[in-house]
Amino acid sequence: PQGNNNLISGYIGFLYLFFGDLEIESILKDLNLEYESILEEFKIVRYVDDIYLFLKFKGLKIIDKGVNRDSDNLIVQMNKLGRTLDEILYDYKSRENAKKFISDFLFKLSDTFYKKLNLKFNSKSEIFWLDSDKDKNKLLKVINKVSEDYIEIEDDNKVKPQEKILRICKSLRNIKSKSIIEMFTSDYKNIQHILRYSFDKNVNQLLDNKRNELKKIEDEFQNFDFNYVRFYPQTIILLINKIDDVKKLFRKFLLSKKNLTTFDIDLVIHFLCQTGFKDNKLIDILANSEISEIINRYKKSLNVVDNTKTGYYNISFSKLLPLINKEISLIEQIKFRVFAEKRNEFSVALNHLLNEVQLICYLVENPAIEIKKYDISNVKSYLESKEIETNLCNNISNLFDRRNNNPVSHPGNDTRFAKTVLKDEYFEYKTEVGKVLKKIF
Repeated sequence: PQGNNNLISGYIGFLYLFFGDLEIESILKDLNLEYESILEEFKIVRYVDDIYLFLKFKGLKIIDKGVNRDSDNLIVQMNKLGRTLDEILYDYKSRENAKKFISDFLFKLSDTFYKKLNLKFNSKSEIFWLDSDKDKNKLLKVINKVSEDYIEIEDDNKVKPQEKILRICKSLRNIKSKSIIEMFTSDYKNIQHILRYSFDKNVNQLLDNKRNELKKIEDEFQNFDFNYVRFYPQTIILLINKIDDVKKLFRKFLLSKKNLTTFDIDLVIHFLCQTGFKDNKLIDILANSEISEIINRYKKSLNVVDNTKTGYYNISFSKLLPLINKEISLIEQIKFRVFAEKRNEFSVALNHLLNEVQLICYLVENPAIEIKKYDISNVKSYLESKEIETNLCNNISNLFDRRNNNPVSHPGNDTRFAKTVLKDEYFEYKTEVGKVLKKIF
């Protein structure tokens, strides 16, 4: 954090981001070789964490005030200024190459900053063309601005869901019409807000129940460049997931990726989250990425879950499903028991072991009484009804008695001494519990 006159944080910031400067320079030079030296010169200007990059490209010779380069009648404007068609085409081709260079550079830079410095670009990142008075004035305004402007949006509760869907369609159309680098402009904040309508409950109900409303969204995904999804992954993937044909195309797009960047990994994970994490082909491409260690651990955990013998007394997973209960957490008791075992606190572990058996009997039997009233007599009756041998039933009864002579739950008094549970004694009880659970399941 930066405080007033805080020289130390300023120095640490400079030292850390100095390596960012080196990365920027390295990427620009490497990329320039790929683009056959399209970049004439560049300059990196940074104040603490505000970075300005000035790029000068070869071939952009036609610079005239009053010319709107984004206008459809660019050729007409240039002809009026006495430019030849060859000059116009040369400038156009150079500008398109420059746009592609910037696009590739931004994604490489974002990826490198994240991987090497654990830094992300914030929402203020923008691109300006300095041969445009409009962009130049905009840049000066940004530089002089003290705090970020916020776009005022009308009260969302007053907007009908049908209107929200139309606005989503318009935003998708707007995205589709832009070049990649145009997405790094202030306009995208408004798009981001509108796309958040995809979280709206009423919007989702309408899209799920009215085919004609969903068709409006589907139409906007015709010839859609899925590279744009990386700007708004969560919201756009929510929409993609509603349309089967679009979902198949997007999946094909993800599977076509050879060397995944952090952006690509993010897209794959978002998509898997929306589809239940069940697509093995997509999981496999993540297993060959930089997060391979995480994915391989995940895949290993699937083998445990799918196994007929789990780590819980070798009972099959499907048989344990009835033990899942939102109001009563058996998992908490198991967790605390294991923690106590690891700390060699066997008096504590025995208490949790007893609670565990009691809860399992209660959850499987599902009696018409509260858990607080479900005691040793209920447990014994249930075990007998399952025709479990008398000696095992007696051992579980002894476990209750031992709990009552345990310093954790009953510290003792002048007439009774609470005896600490030793390791061997504890594991004998645990073995008996395992035998009983195998009989129950």
